[in-house]
Amino acid sequence: MHWILTIIWEGEIYILNPLPHPTQFPELEKVLSSAIKTFNSETGRSNKPPKAKFLSGSPKQPGGHECGYVVMRYMKDIIADTRLSFTSKWLAKSRVSYTEEQLDEVRIEALQFCQDHI
Repeated sequence: MHWILTIIWEGEIYILNPLPHPTQFPELEKVLSSAIKTFNSETGRSNKPPKAKFLSGSPKQPGGHECGYVVMRYMKDIIADTRLSFTSKWLAKSRVSYTEEQLDEVRIEALQFCQDHI
């Protein structure tokens, strides 16, 4: 299994994929687009079809198995960004990866959460 982060915001679908090579998810795009169109029609909102944008500049996983922690780090960074500039910051293709220290922060937070609830 592989983790990606999908954000639906301001009529757009943003897909953040931690893999270092570009990967498309046409079935996911189709399902999300259909769901948003249905929601928009039921709530009387614009029926403009949403666009999926792959934020190819989002930091990549440093190895082959950290995708879950990278997705959690995406969420942590997005929540901490009061200007919500992730769309412009991560739009351009980049080779940036999270460091092990940055991923360790979310590993420790996840472990502490689990320990608090056991």
